[in-house]
Amino acid sequence: KDWEVTEQVFSVCCDSTAAQTGKYNGAMTLLSNHLDQTVVWFVCRRHVIELHAKHAMLSLSGPTTAPYEPLFKKLQDKWNLVSDEAAQALSNDKLVKFDWAKYRGTFLGERAEEVLQFCHRALTLDTFERGNYMKICSLAVIFLGGAIPGFRLPRPGALHNAHFMAKGIYIAMLAMLQNLLPHLSSKEK
Repeated sequence: KDWEVTEQVFSVCCDSTAAQTGKYNGAMTLLSNHLDQTVVWFVCRRHVIELHAKHAMLSLSGPTTAPYEPLFKKLQDKWNLVSDEAAQALSNDKLVKFDWAKYRGTFLGERAEEVLQFCHRALTLDTFERGNYMKICSLAVIFLGGAIPGFRLPRPGALHNAHFMAKGIYIAMLAMLQNLLPHLSSKEK
């Protein structure tokens, strides 16, 4: 009101936390009510992806009160026992990878091809703001059957629920290394 722009507000960009999008007390709900009009929400895509990663982990390992995913902790705890074997599996092409024979020509296969091309290009251009982005692109290329000269599987890093990229890195590593991790249950594999 002080800036005399209330009649011009028609959309807002925000993250997807309850503080922003809560049904009763979220900032967007309160703003819509205050303005007495509908406001279009543009929720940050990165935060939407975080919700997908969160729900995927809930389906795999169930709810947790820990500040980290217990499944990721298993990989981190066992890393010293499997890291040499994992390096051998990488060099001998024995990691679990995307099944191109099964999915080539399907919707999933077409998306996998797009991801492989995107990640190869991103790695070539080296356009990463953070190291995690390069790790996830590298892991995607390897999982999809591509090659990266000199690539080594990264040591499992931070254990937290705050960043979807950490979940993506752990999920990719667990998927590729599942045959080397006998401590995982069949559901976790």
